Amino acid sequence: SRVAGAPAAETVVFVIGEAVRSDYLAECGGPARVRRLAAGALVACDVTAGADVTAMSVPLLVSRELPGHAQRVSSDPTFLHALQEAGFETHWYDVQNHQIAYPDAQHQDFAAHIGRDGPLLLPHLADALARPAPLKGIVLHANNAHDPYCDRFDAASAPYAVDCAAGGSWNQQRQREMRLAYA
Repeated sequence: SRVAGAPAAETVVFVIGEAVRSDYLAECGGPARVRRLAAGALVACDVTAGADVTAMSVPLLVSRELPGHAQRVSSDPTFLHALQEAGFETHWYDVQNHQIAYPDAQHQDFAAHIGRDGPLLLPHLADALARPAPLKGIVLHANNAHDPYCDRFDAASAPYAVDCAAGGSWNQQRQREMRLAYA
């Protein structure tokens, strides 16, 4: 519950990184070569997924209930719903499917794909930030660090050299390469 009124202007952006391991984030003591997040970003290094599949872990992260694989997340207990009740304009932009998100966000887009998430999510973020509403709650749910890793980064700017041309499936013999590609 809020004791004081809502602030005059506030933007809250939640980035849900699919399969992001905190031990690979520089802010959490990860590999030194991994690029740091934007200055001022708050990083929760101690968050753990509540399940091993997205359809279960994301709903558990944003709500207090455990939905089934094909059921929508309840509109009541989510943090975005709480922001909406406090007067925030709500946004949910996702490269996953609609069932695992908060379906009652005022502005939303779900573009399931394989590849880089930036071209799909960043224009939505820019549009949301440009909107005149003084209070905004924005969720960006990305695939980012999700296999196939080589499809999700520019090799020229990667912190480690990885031979993505080798193709094929990852296995025990290629574990070191897989971890470098993940980084």
